[in-house]
Amino acid sequence: MKIAFIIPTSLMEWGGVENYIYEIANLLSRNHHVLVYSNGIITNRRITELPPHSFYYKEAPTISLNFIKPSLTIPRLPKWINHYEFAYIYHVGVLYSYLALRYLKIPKVLGIHSDILMNSSLWQYPRKVSLGAFKILFKCATGICCRTDHYARLLKNNLGINPEKVFVIPECVNTDVFAPFQKKKHFTVLFAGRLTKDKGIEIILDLVNRLEKCDVNWLFLGRGEKKYEDILEKVSKKKPNVIWKGFVPANKLAEELAKASLTVVPSRGGEGYSIIALQSLACGTPVILSRIPVFSELASKLPNGVCSLFQLDNPREFLNKILMWKNLIETNEEHYREICAQARSYIEKYFSLHSFQRRFESMIDKVIIHYKY
Repeated sequence: MKIAFIIPTSLMEWGGVENYIYEIANLLSRNHHVLVYSNGIITNRRITELPPHSFYYKEAPTISLNFIKPSLTIPRLPKWINHYEFAYIYHVGVLYSYLALRYLKIPKVLGIHSDILMNSSLWQYPRKVSLGAFKILFKCATGICCRTDHYARLLKNNLGINPEKVFVIPECVNTDVFAPFQKKKHFTVLFAGRLTKDKGIEIILDLVNRLEKCDVNWLFLGRGEKKYEDILEKVSKKKPNVIWKGFVPANKLAEELAKASLTVVPSRGGEGYSIIALQSLACGTPVILSRIPVFSELASKLPNGVCSLFQLDNPREFLNKILMWKNLIETNEEHYREICAQARSYIEKYFSLHSFQRRFESMIDKVIIHYKY
């Protein structure tokens, strides 16, 4: 089958979403002809070339009307894209998604990677206008793919979308790459991701100061806003227990996750189950997550004990959860290792590449059957 992924970003950005698209395309290309067609204007090139892959990749930077607030991105698609049998459009902006969906005359799914009803720039307009625009957008899609049950419920409850049109396919983890390490480091708390307020970086930086007298190592992986990069650069030079390595490739990320004692994901919202959290669990490293709806949903699915939740407005609770894990390792390391093994087993069973491929191909088959030519 000929499958096209259409994205208004560039895989060279290599953020969470780009990594997600890369993994899907590479996985499906084992059995299908897969194209990733990028309309992205590269603003933050994290990699200079893609890791080994078996899909076709083409970049055709499009027009972005930045002088309009919010900025608008216009799709730039070739005629031959309609010769493909199925298309997946990664949603970022309403205009781009709408025009891409209208241009495509083949079965197509709109991929929703965050809480679209909360994060869209459309909400600067009256609610009736916003909801009306979303209904028109989703009507153009043959199917809608969400990464969590929570986002799927929001679409069904707020927009009255037919449940048969909505598919839930969470992130997947390459468990061959993200695997446990034989020996973990001295108690190390790891943060990996963009250095932005949305990712909760300022919460962790505050904890670094609060835990100054505790025997805790901090490892930061990722790039982001300059002000946070400047802070980390200064702190890491001043404090020997704080290390900032910037952006690291997947194999190095897997190694650091496996060596860490604990991974923290204090995001404020706008994402799925957090690929970093799932990758950490696959490496046998427990996680602490902020208590936002999607993370609470993930925690309810995970085996007891492999993750902890904290309130974003309660840094004391966050601090106590970190110290709780530290105490567990120091007093009952055997139980800690059992928890790590449970985390690994769960990810292998429910978030493996094989499980993901089965779900995605099933969605494609159903969408093609229900498509009205």
